[in-house]
Amino acid sequence: MRNDRNDRIQAKVEEVRRMVPASEDLISRLPPTFFELSDIDDIIHDLQHLPTIVSLKRKYYNFNSDIEEFSIMSCDRYRLVRTLNEFYLNNPADTKLFRIYFDRSRKFAIVGSYYLLSGSIRSKEKDLTEPVWSKLEVTRTGEDSHKRIVFHPYSQDKKEISAEVANVSFLTVIKNFIETMTRFDCSFIEIWMKRSYSKKVRTLYSLRIRYYDSLDDDDISGLSNEMIHYLSPFIETRSLFSIIGPVMVGPSSSHTAGAAMIGNVAREMILSLIEQRNVKDLRSIGVRLIGSFLETGAGHSTPEAILGGLNGLSPDSPTLLKSGMEFMKEPEKCYFDFRGREIAFSGFLPKDKIVEKRYSKEHNRNIAEIIVETETGHLSITGFSIGGGEIEIRYLNGKRLRHPINGKSMVVLDRKSFPKVTEPFVGIKVKPMGGIEMKPGNKHEFLLDFNTFEEMLEIFGHGIAGAELVEGILKAEESISGLTKEASLKKTRQIWNVMNEGMKIGDDRGDMANFNICDGDSVLVKSYISSGNIFGNNLYTRALKYSLSVIEKNARHGLIVACPTAGACGILPAVIRSWEELTDGQSNEKNEKIIGALVTSGFLGMLFYDVVPTAGATYGCQAEIGAGAAMAASALTFLQDGNLCEIIHAFTLAIKNSMGLTCDPVSGLVEVPCIKRNGIFTSLAISSSLMALSGIRSVISPDEVILAVKEVGEKMSDDFKETARGGLAVTRDARKIEKLMDEYNMNRNR
Repeated sequence: MRNDRNDRIQAKVEEVRRMVPASEDLISRLPPTFFELSDIDDIIHDLQHLPTIVSLKRKYYNFNSDIEEFSIMSCDRYRLVRTLNEFYLNNPADTKLFRIYFDRSRKFAIVGSYYLLSGSIRSKEKDLTEPVWSKLEVTRTGEDSHKRIVFHPYSQDKKEISAEVANVSFLTVIKNFIETMTRFDCSFIEIWMKRSYSKKVRTLYSLRIRYYDSLDDDDISGLSNEMIHYLSPFIETRSLFSIIGPVMVGPSSSHTAGAAMIGNVAREMILSLIEQRNVKDLRSIGVRLIGSFLETGAGHSTPEAILGGLNGLSPDSPTLLKSGMEFMKEPEKCYFDFRGREIAFSGFLPKDKIVEKRYSKEHNRNIAEIIVETETGHLSITGFSIGGGEIEIRYLNGKRLRHPINGKSMVVLDRKSFPKVTEPFVGIKVKPMGGIEMKPGNKHEFLLDFNTFEEMLEIFGHGIAGAELVEGILKAEESISGLTKEASLKKTRQIWNVMNEGMKIGDDRGDMANFNICDGDSVLVKSYISSGNIFGNNLYTRALKYSLSVIEKNARHGLIVACPTAGACGILPAVIRSWEELTDGQSNEKNEKIIGALVTSGFLGMLFYDVVPTAGATYGCQAEIGAGAAMAASALTFLQDGNLCEIIHAFTLAIKNSMGLTCDPVSGLVEVPCIKRNGIFTSLAISSSLMALSGIRSVISPDEVILAVKEVGEKMSDDFKETARGGLAVTRDARKIEKLMDEYNMNRNR
């Protein structure tokens, strides 16, 4: 079959040579696919006009044929995108075809845009009426997490890659597909588009690209990751208050607030089971901690938090951990209160390798199983803490839900929306657990017009800044959460007040956290910079002092704002507070600017979170401290009247220079190394902002940087992801702290 194809191509090339003998040089430069897919008349026509393009005497040539429009142009990506988009906008047909041929020297490209496909010979080349999407659901070889992109890694000769994409704008496809795929020496691109494919698939794209040379596996893997990121038709939209929040008691957003939220959602599900009378008798509730929850949970008060959550206490409740501690001291005497109905606590279940294997393919290690014992057996609810206090219930009775439950919106479990839901969970309701309730409706509803920093710049405008930028972000927030502009601003002011309290208390008091390790550092810095020395009392030193005070309060289980996580909660407020103290102007004007900075940095953090969830147990500390520094850099750039381009590059410079940062807390405590990292990374944030405002830009584009952060996190050993199995956590000094920790746990459980 392969030889037959080559023979057909060669026969057509020879025929062209006979008809246009002076075109030998151009024939040798064109890809074989051009001769395979083009008609003889069109080939001859193109060869007559190519010399003017090749010599660059003319950069663009356009003409119409019977069923297509041909464009010959210099190999310019921007002109190529503009040409395709103009044709798309001017052609109302439901089915479109675009073919682009590149010469090997990359001096010119030939674009064929087909508009009269119905009944033509081209329409027979691909049958888009067959149930392509349903077939792909069965035969897919790679896909994004939302099943909107199906990626076929390569052809047999590793020269060709293809994919199917659904429900994404045409401009997004051509911009990002062409930019991503033409990084290598491609010879041919084909884009089929069909509108109104089905009720679920509003628009279907079938994409194909061919290269002159074979690709290696690393190149193919990189292209796959980039295609999935850039061509996702939507982001997993979260409120910006999921990033500058939640307000919580320390010390960890993933291991404390997240654990409490898993308890909260599981409690709501159990209450619904009781109300629906789906079970005959609830005898007891047990908990199994898995992965990082088991390995470092004790230092983050994970057991207490999840028990407090099961007892109905929220992550910001001052009695959350105290309530959980009571259960741990005397589990046999404790009962959960389910609105007047007492259910016994059966304790923490031991480690189970079979259960752990069930979740081994999940890219998350913060896992808790809630085991409900009934008269007829047991039910299990498995929650995952995904960073920043965000959670997902992914499994019920060991079966993975197609759509996880995140506790953000009202959910009714049924087999239509949740096909894999098992008895007796069918029919139960899960109410939102406080915070921001996402708008009801289709979870995969397309709520934003972009999903990358690059697209945000294009839609908002590079030069947008100040109040106009905040207005645009708050409109996007309203489309996501339903919060009005006024409600969002009010909530942001409340958050800033909590942040300020954290700096005030930490600044004035040197309270010690567990074991007197690394606490009171903020007082030491305050004393030193106040004594008069070369360091002075400037933006850098103030931010250092304030960041230490906030993270120290977090270590003492005080009330803080996870921004973007509890382990990185000191960086953003410290930088903003220091700017506030060192700038002139009326306090009202400053406050409005501060609110705008928080809104802007939170929104950029949300875009980052869509690619790299901010959990140290998943992507290392680069996703926590790094994200905190990036948000602080963007906030400071906003405060200094930077435009959106400068704000995004400040964010990028900070996260780029945090890559590879390990999450290696000693005994699972935030005291080491989180406290000092908060202080040090304020300097990175300030420096990144200064560079961006000076006109310095990241050579690697913002979206490419985020993908690189994701790759580093995925390839990082689990030993450096909050497991206490590597890095600082296994040093000799760390072992001493471990012994103190063991003694502490024994004493508190007596």
